[in-house]
Amino acid sequence: MRELLAVSWQEFLLILGAFRTIWEELLEIRFTGPRALRSTMTTLSTSLSVTAALALHMDYVWWAAMSGFMATQVTRPGSIQRALLRIVGTMAGVAVSIAVTPWLAYDHVAGSLFIFCVTTLGTLGFMLSPHAYAWLFATITVNLIVLSSLQNPLLAVPAAFYRVYEVIIGSGIAVLVALALAPEGVGTAPAPRGWSGIWDRNWPHLLHAMRAGLTVMLLPWVWSWLVLPSPSQMSITVVAIMAVPTLAADPMEGGRRVAS
Repeated sequence: MRELLAVSWQEFLLILGAFRTIWEELLEIRFTGPRALRSTMTTLSTSLSVTAALALHMDYVWWAAMSGFMATQVTRPGSIQRALLRIVGTMAGVAVSIAVTPWLAYDHVAGSLFIFCVTTLGTLGFMLSPHAYAWLFATITVNLIVLSSLQNPLLAVPAAFYRVYEVIIGSGIAVLVALALAPEGVGTAPAPRGWSGIWDRNWPHLLHAMRAGLTVMLLPWVWSWLVLPSPSQMSITVVAIMAVPTLAADPMEGGRRVAS
């Protein structure tokens, strides 16, 4: 009986501590200042992007919503830079996808090898290029359209069309909101990266990129085996998880950063 009471008391203290933490966080909320302004901008960008996509009868409204959400930054130059990189990366991914889909739609082996190469290169570009955001969304777009074409190759062109236009809608609205509300400032300075040293000091980055490519390459086979509804959404999840901004020299430490 005493042990049961002791366990119950410990659980009560844990719950009480959780409520106390939540209450302390609520007390930190402010409706003025930089955080409040950023939250207002993000809310406006997302809601207006959804409204515009619905008014234009777009098929994938959430693409516009995510573009408006992700392109909104603290400053005007930061928002413009992020929006442009997102649009350029998406358009590059769409161009590659439309070019290769007729050749890969009915050949799962060739499609898997292509996905491996694209994901490896895109993940490496995300970690090493100063235009990392464009590399990331080019990779996501290629995987999204190519894997969607496995279900129905005829959907590749419409998916590419809606992908580009909805990203432009969301990113454009984010820029307009930033021009109206965001303070003037500087854009995000690109990190001092480079493609050299892949076989020596940047070897952990190449190894990580190849792991990401291998993971996405296996998705069509897992999709076919488990009869899952959408392999493209699985690829987005993998790329988003594996997109670690910086890796340690120790591969084990890099794996822990991905897991966290």
